[in-house]
Amino acid sequence: YGSVKRDCTDAVRLWAANTKAFFRKAKACLELRQYEEGLVAISEALLLDPDNAEVVKVQVSLEEGLEARKVREAKVAAAEEVELEALRQLWSTCTEHGATLGPGLAADGYTGAASDKLPGVDGDGSLEWPVTFLYPEYLQSDFLAAVDEAALVAEAIATVFPLDGPPPVWDDR
Repeated sequence: YGSVKRDCTDAVRLWAANTKAFFRKAKACLELRQYEEGLVAISEALLLDPDNAEVVKVQVSLEEGLEARKVREAKVAAAEEVELEALRQLWSTCTEHGATLGPGLAADGYTGAASDKLPGVDGDGSLEWPVTFLYPEYLQSDFLAAVDEAALVAEAIATVFPLDGPPPVWDDR
């Protein structure tokens, strides 16, 4: 479709009243989802041949495509704004609680590891932190996505190793 656009642009340069070239350029733009450029080309075709039903049909398709794109972009922008507001709330809550977000510190051998998991804010405004338990001698780990900031470490450990549960399969002791 890119070649069609180039060929039609060249044809219009040679003959400015070439309705067919404007029409085909607009159709190529429709396929390439370049709606604005297609609308410019189709408006030129309509000036030259205002009663052509096919030209009008392509114009309607271009306008619908442009409108659909605007709706999609508005939805994406709204979703990004919701995510940004959640991050603002998280930052504000961390600041209020005296917590600093930044690279985590881990035991020797794990300093290069990084996580993309952020803490969350629960309904009552307290922070929930991701927690990773590392067992280097067994080459194992456990990950808890959200542990309340007021929870004791023993509670997190009890979540991973319940008292009434079996021992981990990797622990042969």
